[in-house]
Amino acid sequence: MARLDDIAIAKTLCDYFVGRRVYGQGLATNTQAGLALYQRGGRLSTALTLQNAAAQRTVNQQAFWEHIGARQRREPDGSGLWCDGSAGIIISLLGQRSDFKSKLEVIKQGDPTVHGHWWVLANRPNNAVLDFDTDLHQDSFVIDIWGAIRGNLPSSVAYNPSHILYDCGQDNSLEIVCTVPAKP
Repeated sequence: MARLDDIAIAKTLCDYFVGRRVYGQGLATNTQAGLALYQRGGRLSTALTLQNAAAQRTVNQQAFWEHIGARQRREPDGSGLWCDGSAGIIISLLGQRSDFKSKLEVIKQGDPTVHGHWWVLANRPNNAVLDFDTDLHQDSFVIDIWGAIRGNLPSSVAYNPSHILYDCGQDNSLEIVCTVPAKP
């Protein structure tokens, strides 16, 4: 029952951003407005990276993702969203909610500095296989705001069956970089 409750909470909180933000890499930079939004996203990403470094937060710390997410949640409708910001929004919305019980894992897919991706996997049993070419465990579910926007999907939560929303091409290696433990 907790899994279904957590899916409902994730859909309610995270899907809000699917219709309000745009795929950052897809912003039309041939217009003044598009270029301004693209540059704003780049400046925000750089600022967040520097703030996290100054506070000695790294990608394997929940605080790193919460910091990114808190800032991204304040960005206006229509602004660009990149996958690291998407993962941050998810962790900042769900990571400290007492009514969201599932374990959260930030997944690094491929090399996010090139053509990789960041996303969040919820409720994966500790011994479950995590591989791009293998079905995800039936109890787990994917939360990926950026992937939903990029794929023009109605929801950021993939379950029944759980599936990864974005294919990075040549490098789909998966690595858990941060874990937010399940709550009792």
